[in-house]
Amino acid sequence: MTSPADGDPAADPGPAARDGGSATPSRAPAEPAGTAAGPTAASPHASGTVHHPHRPGAGPAQIIAGNWPAQAADRIVDVVDTVRDKTTGPVQKAARAAVYGLIGVILGIVVVVLILILLIRVLAILVDEFVPWGGIWLPYLIVGAILIGLGSFFFRRRRASAA
Repeated sequence: MTSPADGDPAADPGPAARDGGSATPSRAPAEPAGTAAGPTAASPHASGTVHHPHRPGAGPAQIIAGNWPAQAADRIVDVVDTVRDKTTGPVQKAARAAVYGLIGVILGIVVVVLILILLIRVLAILVDEFVPWGGIWLPYLIVGAILIGLGSFFFRRRRASAA
C-alpha cells in the first residue's frame, strides 16, 4: 500500500494542493463555455445535462458550483418556520392554556370539596365533644352559614364594582 508521500500518482493531490492551492489535481483544459458535457455534443440528454442557450456562460458546472442550493434550502426552511410560528404557535399556546386551565379548575373543585368534607368532619367531632345537644345537623348549619355569609359578601361587592 502506498501513500501520497510515497509518490502514488492516483492518491497524490498534486503540488498545488500541497502548497495551499486548488485541491483538485490538474487535468486536461476545461471545455469551452456553452458546450454540453456528455458523450456527444449532438445529444445533450445522453449524460443528463441540458444546455441552456439563453445563459451562455452558465454551464452545469457553474450552477452546481454556486451556493444557491444551500441558500434555497435555507430560504424554504425559514419560510416554513415562519408559517409554523405564526399558525401553530398561537394555537399550541391556546390549547395548552385550555388544558392546564381545565386541569386547574377540576383540581380546584376537588380541593374545595375535600376541604368542605374535612371542615364538616372536624366540626362534627368538636360538636360531639363540646355541645351535648348538637347532632350532625349543627356542623352542616355552621358550614352553610359561613358559605351564605361569603356568598352575600361577594354579591354585595359585585354590585359596588358594577356601578
